[in-house]
Amino acid sequence: MINQYKDEIIENCLKTPNEEACGLVALKDDCVKILNCKNIHTNKVNNFLISEGFKVHDKNTIAIWHSHVNKNETPSVADVEYSEALGVPFCIFSNLTKEFYLHFPNSHRNGSFKSRKYLKGFFNCGTLIVDYFKTILKKEIITEGVNFYKENKAIKEIEKKHFIEVKSIGEIKKNDVLKFKIKNDKFHFGVYLGNQIFFHQMDNTLPYKRQLENKWMSRVYKILRYKDR
Repeated sequence: MINQYKDEIIENCLKTPNEEACGLVALKDDCVKILNCKNIHTNKVNNFLISEGFKVHDKNTIAIWHSHVNKNETPSVADVEYSEALGVPFCIFSNLTKEFYLHFPNSHRNGSFKSRKYLKGFFNCGTLIVDYFKTILKKEIITEGVNFYKENKAIKEIEKKHFIEVKSIGEIKKNDVLKFKIKNDKFHFGVYLGNQIFFHQMDNTLPYKRQLENKWMSRVYKILRYKDR
């Protein structure tokens, strides 16, 4: 599942190397579906417009994907504006650099994040933190300018913008974020729910609660607390 959407998007983009390709990333029966839509924009080299009949706001739609022909994967001003207006993530592949950019607009809310399966960039321990704070706690999390396809770098940027470090494990409070060091430079994140329980998502699992037992306590690298502006 992890690379399925990536490979299918690349294949569709390379079919029209001189025009922007576009479509939807959707979930159906727990499987990722890549829908290839017709680009009906009058200037297909630098823009895209999805043909009618595709439900952008369907509950199964995860994102809108499209290609960039002669520029890198960074969202254009128009990409950011339309993504924000729709409240839907944009997954962009550059035919030039062969790289992905996964843009989450600030307006995006995922009310069903508790029942989602792991999917690279979209559904992981980092985006779980973002969804929890935005949806459950109604806190501001600025996601514009963060490439969520690069998972580790993305959550680092969110950490710097919105959280401060709590110095002592004895000061941990409900809704603090636990940053675990798994091995080498690999980190994992969870939300502390109180009573020695935290909420997280491992690779290839649904989000779930578990006990903050000694095994996990020994891995706590940082305790992060949301800083109200």
